[in-house]
Amino acid sequence: MIAGMVYLIPAFSLMTTLIVAHVVVRGRRGWIAAAMAGLALTGMVWGIWQGRQQVGWDGIGYTIFAVLMMAPAVIGTALGALIAWWRFRRGATVD
Repeated sequence: MIAGMVYLIPAFSLMTTLIVAHVVVRGRRGWIAAAMAGLALTGMVWGIWQGRQQVGWDGIGYTIFAVLMMAPAVIGTALGALIAWWRFRRGATVD
């Protein structure tokens, strides 16, 4: 059960941010998606920075936070916004 969380947490992080960014951009509020991506990127950089400040294995938790939670959030936000933008440019109607 616990081993499955390694796959479940990044997938959840990716899918929730992808859906939220898609809905936000389709609703003509792209600045919210940009702010989401900026916050996630800031969290990822902070986690890597904090991990590098620690000695030995103490920084692994920060790296896990950055890689397993924040990186999928950045990718999901960018992907959701790009898909919504592409559908808008293609001429799909807003539901």
